[in-house]
Amino acid sequence: MSLSSKQLLSDARWDYSIISPVQGDGLHQSTVFKAKVVPRDRTSTSNNIPKWALLKSAPSDNRRSRELLKREWETCLRPPVASSPVFRNLHDLIGDPSTLDDETGNTTPPYLALEWLDLTLADVVPSLDRHGYALITAVVETIMSSIVSLGEVELVNTAGFDPFRLVVFPSGTRYQAQSHAMRAPEVWRGLPCTEPCQVWACAAMLLCWMKPGVLGISGNSSGELLRNSWCIAKLRRLFPDWSALPCDHPLLKAERTADFAVSAMFLEEGDAHPLLQDILPLEHEMVRMGLLPELKDLLRFLFVTYPDARPSAAQCASVTAAPGAEKSSLRHEVGNTPGVAASAWVFLNKQHQCHAG
Repeated sequence: MSLSSKQLLSDARWDYSIISPVQGDGLHQSTVFKAKVVPRDRTSTSNNIPKWALLKSAPSDNRRSRELLKREWETCLRPPVASSPVFRNLHDLIGDPSTLDDETGNTTPPYLALEWLDLTLADVVPSLDRHGYALITAVVETIMSSIVSLGEVELVNTAGFDPFRLVVFPSGTRYQAQSHAMRAPEVWRGLPCTEPCQVWACAAMLLCWMKPGVLGISGNSSGELLRNSWCIAKLRRLFPDWSALPCDHPLLKAERTADFAVSAMFLEEGDAHPLLQDILPLEHEMVRMGLLPELKDLLRFLFVTYPDARPSAAQCASVTAAPGAEKSSLRHEVGNTPGVAASAWVFLNKQHQCHAG
């Protein structure tokens, strides 16, 4: 369905007036619009009616996009997601859900009507003072609480805090699901996504926010086929003590072995890759960034390369290093700012393409 400005779509409760297309990061194929919510009862003064919504669909001829749209819809309906204030709200589905299973491309997929976020973490200029640290710890606590709530029903968020999609799966059932910049070391090695990989993704998100391009595909000039190796090489620059060896997964070992071998080649070529050479070990990067001691401690706490030694989400949520009054104030402020903590899993990185979908 090709939509135009002021065109109306309707769900069971409201009408949606199309305002404009939403430009993403170029890494996703979804069709996305900003829309104004138009109550059918114009006399209603309910505070529960949002002003804006995000409408999201898939190209009719793109089977993969249909699958992802269906997966996101099913994710939003899961009780731990639907009942949580942390995740983006699903208002409704507009259209026929059965078309999501149509493999012919001859039908129009439905639209998801989702919560509109006025502000995401990427819209906030990183501040590395104590106020900024309080914001960061409030966001970390919110993200970790979402991981804990999913873990109670043995689910993991494999999208890695990606604003363009929210996808959860049973823990241990998906292998290469995380975005490139957010992918945990054990996932690169070929292990499945479990709770610890989400803790790593949170830390990676924060680091990419403070220093875009330090992780992920940014700077890769060797083509799409070698982008996995490029990302692994970045990790090995940041964490030189990481024993980067592929696991024995029967279907992934050959591919992972090749990726790690090429990553070693990138590292050995030295000056041929100045962007890669500019990445220092994490301790030196934190000094170069001028981080507060408390923020250095937080990143050290989260960035544990071995999943068995990495802190749990519950342990991370309990970390409170900022002064109590300041942090309490920030938690209230951030918690009432749509998209920063109420939907703190969202990390929008349009400008720097720090991750890949």
